[in-house]
Amino acid sequence: GNKIVGTAVRKHMQCWRSEVRRTATKAIGQLGKRGGEPSIKALCKCFEDTDAVVRTVALESLRRLSSRGDALTLAELCARLGHPQTETRVVVLQALRRFCSKEGDADLVLKVLPLAEDAVTEVRRAAADALAAVSPKQGAEGSKPALRALMVLLGDPLPPEPIE
Repeated sequence: GNKIVGTAVRKHMQCWRSEVRRTATKAIGQLGKRGGEPSIKALCKCFEDTDAVVRTVALESLRRLSSRGDALTLAELCARLGHPQTETRVVVLQALRRFCSKEGDADLVLKVLPLAEDAVTEVRRAAADALAAVSPKQGAEGSKPALRALMVLLGDPLPPEPIE
């Protein structure tokens, strides 16, 4: 049933024609949670697509398949944070905002932090938004790196940490 359909549709996500990739990416989302792990991986791979519509549809479809804090989704997203394509880094940062746990995640802060110094302004802005979402909500210690990065982005760096 769904496994066969999912496999067939995922093959079309690799077509050279962007219209076919868009339709296949949307169809995977319509499988919902039944799409499973292979579909989550395929959708995250779509964030590397050169077609902006494919990337947007992939994010919409991923919302139907995954949920906040899903370890596989977060791992697939983090694996693409260093992608050479600007648009991929931006959409991955946007997706991290959506899929990080509501409590935040100090490990994600450390993975997103380098993008706060990216050469591309659009990536730095997306990183600032992502840092606000992934920063731990409880306890100030987990939020310090993100706060420092945001202050630097705003052009108002914090003083260096006092030596204790």
